Amino acid sequence: MLNLLINNGQRVDALVNLKIRHIKNAEEKDNSHVAVIAHHKTGHIAPITLVFSEDLLTFMEIYLSKIRPRLSGFNSELEEKSVVFLTYPPKTASPSALNPSSVNKAIKSTWKPAEQTKNISATQLRKATATSVKSKFTLARDVLA
Repeated sequence: MLNLLINNGQRVDALVNLKIRHIKNAEEKDNSHVAVIAHHKTGHIAPITLVFSEDLLTFMEIYLSKIRPRLSGFNSELEEKSVVFLTYPPKTASPSALNPSSVNKAIKSTWKPAEQTKNISATQLRKATATSVKSKFTLARDVLA
């Protein structure tokens, strides 16, 4: 998930709402695969795209075919419509979609052992990616958040 955030510079909502069908229906373009997701924070304006490198897509396919079916609450009949990334809240102990704050907590907990003085968040990752792209591709300035 962290690789998807860094590589794509999208809001966490795009990943939280990523469904298995998006990955299975991803269109191949220039040695990558592109998934289009309409349901996200600014989905009323336009859908977003997530780009998967060959390696990242392979990792996702391994997760979906080998690991995900072993999780409790797995239901093969609902899988196409199911979100990719799950959480198991202690109160219900049944799988549900992640929420953006859970993703930020996970990013911060991963960052903490690095003993950095500054915190990090998904928003900071997105903005750093957008800034990098804007500096390299000046025509992209008007279309990036």
